[in-house]
Amino acid sequence: MKLVVVGFGKCGGNIADEFVRLNEKACRKRKIDVILDAIAVDSDASTLLELDDIKYDYQHRVLIGGDWTRGAGVSGDNNLATKMASNEIYRVINALQASSGFTERNAIMLAASTAGGVGSAALPIVAKMIKQTYLDRPVYSLLVLPAGTRLDEMSPVYKNTATCLRMAYAFSDAVILVDNERFVQKDSSLKNKFAKINKMIVEPFYNFLCSGEERKAKYIGSRTIDAGEILQTLSGWTAIGCGRYPLPKVKSPILARRNFRKTNLQSSRGLKIMDRALAELSVRCNIRDAGRALYLLTAPSMTTRVQLIADLNQYFRQLVPDAELRSGDYPRESGFAETVVILSHLKNVDRIHQYFNKSATQEKEDDMRETEPVLEKDVEPGSII
Repeated sequence: MKLVVVGFGKCGGNIADEFVRLNEKACRKRKIDVILDAIAVDSDASTLLELDDIKYDYQHRVLIGGDWTRGAGVSGDNNLATKMASNEIYRVINALQASSGFTERNAIMLAASTAGGVGSAALPIVAKMIKQTYLDRPVYSLLVLPAGTRLDEMSPVYKNTATCLRMAYAFSDAVILVDNERFVQKDSSLKNKFAKINKMIVEPFYNFLCSGEERKAKYIGSRTIDAGEILQTLSGWTAIGCGRYPLPKVKSPILARRNFRKTNLQSSRGLKIMDRALAELSVRCNIRDAGRALYLLTAPSMTTRVQLIADLNQYFRQLVPDAELRSGDYPRESGFAETVVILSHLKNVDRIHQYFNKSATQEKEDDMRETEPVLEKDVEPGSII
C-alpha cells in the first residue's frame, strides 16, 4: 500500500518524519517504496527546522500563519489555529498537489495530536477539503490522544480533543486512535521520550504496508494483504496492534519448523503472537465491538504453514465473531514472528467517550458561569463608590 503522509503540528510532523524513516528502511532492505511523500505543516518555524528526514523545501515543510504568529507558533490556542488553518488551507492543498506521489497514492494519511494548537485544528479542516476535492482516494487520520492522567479538571485539552475527534471522524474514512497513556503505563521510562514513542506508533505499519507491494515470488504469501484488502477494512474508529515472538536461531529448516512449533506455538500454534498484538493495541477497546478486522502474520517461510494460518483464523474469528475478517501471511523476516492486527469500525471506545463527556461537562459549567448574575458587594455606610 502506498501512502502520502501529512503531519500537522509538532506531534504530527514528527510522526510524518518517522514514516519517512520507515520508507527509507523499506527501500534499503526490500527495494519497496510505501511512503511516496511526506509533508509537515506548522505555524512554528523552529519546529519545522527540527525535523530530520522530510525534504527541506517550502512544499514539504509548510509554514502557515506567518502573518499571525511571525513563525512563533500558537501555544495551544485552538481558536487562533482554526482561523489560520481556514485562511491558509490552500498552502497545504498546493503542497499535496505538487507532491511527487500524489497521483499514485492509495490513500492519504493525516497525523496530529488532538491536544490543541495547529495539529488538532488544522487536520479536520484539511481532511474536509481533501474529501470534497478528491473523491477517488480515501483519507485516514492518525490521532494521538494525550495522556489523560496528567490533565487537570479544567484543562482545555478535553474540549480540543473532543472537537478534533468529532470533526476528524466526520471527514475521514477511518480514524486510527493512538493513546499516549498506553505507552507510558506500560513503560514509565517512556514518559517525555517522544521520539521513541513516535517510532513505536509507526513501527506496526512496516510489514503491513510492504506486504502488498512485494514483487519477489519467494516473499509472497499464500494470501496477500494488498491495498484493496486494507481499504476494505479501514473504517471509522480504528485500533492497530503489533505482537512479536522471537524464534530460535537454527540452521536446519526442518529443525526450525520443529523448534517453532515446540517453543513458540506449542499446542496453540502461534496464538501467543496474536494475544501479544491484541495486548499492544494502540487504544484500549472491546475487541468484540469491531465491525471489521484484519491480521497479517509475518514470519520466515518455513514457519508460515497452512495449518498455522487456519488455527489463527479460527482463533481470531472467536475473538471478533461479528466482524468482516481478512487475513494474510508474509514470508519475510528472520529471528522472529510478527502479527499485526487491525480492529476497525469499532462501535464503542471508552477513551473517546471520556473526552466527549468531560468536554460536555465543561461546556455546561462554562454556560452556567456566563449566565450567573453578578451580585453587588455590600457597601459600608459613608464609603465612596
